[in-house]
Amino acid sequence: MEFRSLYPIPAKSLIIPHLIYLFTTFIIMFEINPIKNKIADLTDRTSVLRGYL
Repeated sequence: MEFRSLYPIPAKSLIIPHLIYLFTTFIIMFEINPIKNKIADLTDRTSVLRGYL
């Protein structure tokens, strides 16, 4: 029996957009982490200043 794809589009052209999506998702998640750390640091500093006032 010969295997025929259910999709007329070749499989490689379906993989590339998924790889681009995963790559951009990784980059976005990577860039948000320093912002989260900065917010946590500022929150800690604010709580320390409240103790002095």
